[in-house]
Amino acid sequence: MMLTVSIAALSFPDDKTTESSGPRETLRENHSLLSAASLLLIALGLASACSATATQLLRGPYLQLKTTTNVVIRWRTDLPTDSRVKFGTNVAALTQSVQVSGGRTNHELNVTGLQPQTAYFYSVGSSTETLASGPEFRFVTAPTSSSPIRIWAIGDSGTGDSGPASVRNSYTNYSATRYTDVWLMLGDNAYNAYTDADIQKAIFGMFPEMFRQTALWPVIGNDDTYDSPALFTLPASGEAGGVPSGNELYYSFNYGNIHFVALLSTGDLSTNGTMYRWLVRDLEANTNQWLIAYCHHPPYSRGSHNSDIDPTQITLRTNFIPLLETHGLDVFLSGHSHSYERSYFLYGHYGFSTDLQPSMILNNGGGHEDQGGPYFKRGSGPLANKGTVYVVAGNAGHPLSTGTLDHPAMYISLLELGSVVIDVNGDRLDLRELRSDGGISDYFTIIKEARAALQIARSGIQAIVSWPASLTNYLLRSTTNLSLLPPWQTVTNNGTNVQGQRTVRMNASDPQRFFRLESP
Repeated sequence: MMLTVSIAALSFPDDKTTESSGPRETLRENHSLLSAASLLLIALGLASACSATATQLLRGPYLQLKTTTNVVIRWRTDLPTDSRVKFGTNVAALTQSVQVSGGRTNHELNVTGLQPQTAYFYSVGSSTETLASGPEFRFVTAPTSSSPIRIWAIGDSGTGDSGPASVRNSYTNYSATRYTDVWLMLGDNAYNAYTDADIQKAIFGMFPEMFRQTALWPVIGNDDTYDSPALFTLPASGEAGGVPSGNELYYSFNYGNIHFVALLSTGDLSTNGTMYRWLVRDLEANTNQWLIAYCHHPPYSRGSHNSDIDPTQITLRTNFIPLLETHGLDVFLSGHSHSYERSYFLYGHYGFSTDLQPSMILNNGGGHEDQGGPYFKRGSGPLANKGTVYVVAGNAGHPLSTGTLDHPAMYISLLELGSVVIDVNGDRLDLRELRSDGGISDYFTIIKEARAALQIARSGIQAIVSWPASLTNYLLRSTTNLSLLPPWQTVTNNGTNVQGQRTVRMNASDPQRFFRLESP
């Protein structure tokens, strides 16, 4: 708004004097100048007041529910306005937009019709002004299939002080220009945050750059007192893949070839509860290659909380871990204990620490590719799809608490500030513990074998059998009758590798013949 003051238009009533010059005329001129200056100051004050009423951005923008084709963008303003997001693949040409009329201070827009695995830039504001824009306001949509995926996980970060700030800065420096595809918070995200200012300080004010570029997928912890559904938009209706949970406090979503399961460990953990029954349906429907689950409480820990004593941890381990492992759980992330603890490659340990048997540790090494070798998850045989690494990562901000740090299921236990960085690429998963000073304290690799898929064709009296050539440690066996249980014979014919397939040709004049691949 522009306010113009014309000094020439200012005048005063006649003061009834007959003197045409002298002190009184000078006084009149001084009065005129003083009044003009006063009006000019008033005009400037009005202009200042008008500029002070411009809309201010109080929170965000922050991204939610980022999928292959959609993203939710939220922000908060001090004054009610309508809502508009402009977006495009060129930061200088945001040619598309979505807008909602009516006034509000908490803004939430669902941007749809996006292309998978594509970088977009965006701005937020109203129909009359733009509040945030620029090259740092960008995101990349999820891929439709296997693709390199970067995950950042932080637990117990809600102190709003130098602890989480150092963890944040360490990851920013480490990741550099590498985009963060998935961001997880493992609970206790804002300690005892009873006011909006507390929430702002611990969550939105601590990670503003991350919020504007990637979606957060949080779970809550026992010290989170805020209303999570009011702050975040999460896939209770299966908007990001997975079976709808009907509850934003626990849910699942797909990202590339990974299926994520977020659990509410502060809720009902019984096997006849709503969350457990939902999880059964969700896991049965999952077809993704990798399965990562996370919640606040760890099933195994001897940090600031002991999983042999804490009833919540005991119930979680007894009821939910068997179900998850049966469906091929690869990595389980948690917080709660203010330390970093990482297990061996486990399967079948559902009791107390004293119940751990050597057979439950499928690999007693560190999973280091450069020292002892990675963890291998078999695609077939008696160990098919078995083996999980459990990570306690409640060390992203809370003052570190001592504990014995000697749970026998753990390969390593550390008392340090840090966060977890996971990279998934095809059949390979790499996890690192990144310290707040930028160093790497722990790391491991899981290699997942492809499930053996035999292809059989017939050409005259020859049977042509093929399978993925990457399965080099499998034997091809054959028999002519399943019902009489004759011995399976190893097929010794030399095979050829062509276009990633190993192919064996053999005479098969029998009316029927059966084949199978066996791991030695």
